[in-house]
Amino acid sequence: MDENKGIQRAKEELNKLSQDEHERWLADMREKAIRDEMAIRDYGYKEGWQNGLKDGLEQGIEQGQKNKQIEIAKRLLDKKMEISTISEITGLTIQEIEKLND
Repeated sequence: MDENKGIQRAKEELNKLSQDEHERWLADMREKAIRDEMAIRDYGYKEGWQNGLKDGLEQGIEQGQKNKQIEIAKRLLDKKMEISTISEITGLTIQEIEKLND
Protein backbone atom coordinates (compact mmCIF):
# COMPACT_ATOMS: atom_id res chain seq x y z
CA MET A 1 0.00 0.00 0.00
CA ASP A 2 2.77 2.44 0.95
CA GLU A 3 4.50 1.65 -2.33
CA ASN A 4 1.37 2.56 -4.27
CA LYS A 5 1.14 5.85 -2.34
CA GLY A 6 4.76 6.59 -3.21
CA ILE A 7 4.15 5.85 -6.86
CA GLN A 8 1.04 7.99 -6.82
CA ARG A 9 2.96 10.90 -5.28
CA ALA A 10 5.69 10.53 -7.89
CA LYS A 11 3.09 10.61 -10.68
CA GLU A 12 1.50 13.71 -9.20
CA GLU A 13 4.87 15.42 -8.94
CA LEU A 14 5.67 14.47 -12.54
CA ASN A 15 2.36 15.87 -13.74
CA LYS A 16 2.96 19.07 -11.78
CA LEU A 17 6.46 19.46 -13.20
CA SER A 18 5.40 18.77 -16.75
CA GLN A 19 2.75 21.46 -16.61
CA ASP A 20 5.11 24.24 -15.52
CA GLU A 21 7.87 25.05 -18.01
CA HIS A 22 10.07 26.69 -15.39
CA GLU A 23 9.71 23.70 -13.04
CA ARG A 24 10.60 21.35 -15.93
CA TRP A 25 13.68 23.44 -16.65
CA LEU A 26 14.70 23.34 -12.96
CA ALA A 27 14.20 19.58 -12.83
CA ASP A 28 16.30 19.17 -15.98
CA MET A 29 19.06 21.35 -14.51
CA ARG A 30 19.03 19.34 -11.25
CA GLU A 31 19.30 16.11 -13.20
CA LYS A 32 22.12 17.51 -15.35
CA ALA A 33 23.99 18.69 -12.24
CA ILE A 34 23.69 15.22 -10.72
CA ARG A 35 24.96 13.55 -13.91
CA ASP A 36 27.83 16.04 -14.17
CA GLU A 37 28.86 15.43 -10.57
CA MET A 38 28.79 11.67 -11.11
CA ALA A 39 30.89 12.02 -14.27
CA ILE A 40 33.45 14.18 -12.44
CA ARG A 41 33.69 11.67 -9.58
CA ASP A 42 34.02 8.79 -12.02
CA TYR A 43 36.77 10.59 -13.93
CA GLY A 44 38.59 11.44 -10.69
CA TYR A 45 38.37 7.85 -9.51
CA LYS A 46 39.72 6.48 -12.79
CA GLU A 47 42.49 9.08 -12.92
CA GLY A 48 43.48 8.37 -9.32
CA TRP A 49 43.44 4.62 -9.89
CA GLN A 50 45.62 4.90 -12.99
CA ASN A 51 48.10 7.18 -11.23
CA GLY A 52 48.23 4.86 -8.24
CA LEU A 53 48.81 1.86 -10.48
CA LYS A 54 51.60 3.66 -12.34
CA ASP A 55 53.28 4.79 -9.11
CA GLY A 56 52.96 1.33 -7.59
CA LEU A 57 54.47 -0.30 -10.67
CA GLU A 58 57.41 2.12 -10.67
CA GLN A 59 58.04 1.51 -6.98
CA GLY A 60 57.84 -2.24 -7.52
CA ILE A 61 60.37 -2.13 -10.34
CA GLU A 62 62.73 0.03 -8.28
CA GLN A 63 62.45 -2.31 -5.29
CA GLY A 64 63.01 -5.33 -7.51
CA GLN A 65 66.16 -3.80 -8.95
CA LYS A 66 67.42 -2.95 -5.47
CA ASN A 67 66.74 -6.51 -4.29
CA LYS A 68 68.67 -7.88 -7.27
CA GLN A 69 71.62 -5.58 -6.50
CA ILE A 70 71.63 -6.82 -2.90
CA GLU A 71 71.42 -10.44 -4.00
CA ILE A 72 74.39 -10.01 -6.33
CA ALA A 73 76.37 -8.15 -3.65
CA LYS A 74 75.78 -10.99 -1.18
CA ARG A 75 77.04 -13.54 -3.68
CA LEU A 76 80.13 -11.47 -4.38
CA LEU A 77 80.76 -11.06 -0.64
CA ASP A 78 80.57 -14.85 -0.31
CA LYS A 79 83.28 -15.04 -2.99
CA LYS A 80 85.42 -12.69 -0.83
CA MET A 81 85.46 -9.94 -3.44
CA GLU A 82 86.53 -6.46 -2.32
CA ILE A 83 83.71 -4.18 -1.19
CA SER A 84 84.83 -1.35 -3.48
CA THR A 85 84.63 -3.69 -6.48
CA ILE A 86 81.21 -4.95 -5.40
CA SER A 87 80.08 -1.33 -5.13
CA GLU A 88 81.23 -0.64 -8.69
CA ILE A 89 79.51 -3.75 -10.03
CA THR A 90 76.19 -3.43 -8.20
CA GLY A 91 75.82 0.31 -7.84
CA LEU A 92 75.29 -0.07 -4.10
CA THR A 93 77.16 2.21 -1.75
CA ILE A 94 80.00 0.84 0.36
CA GLN A 95 77.88 1.50 3.46
CA GLU A 96 75.00 -0.54 2.04
CA ILE A 97 77.34 -3.43 1.29
CA GLU A 98 78.97 -3.27 4.70
CA LYS A 99 75.53 -3.59 6.29
CA LEU A 100 75.08 -6.85 4.40
CA ASN A 101 78.10 -8.26 6.26
CA ASP A 102 76.43 -7.62 9.65
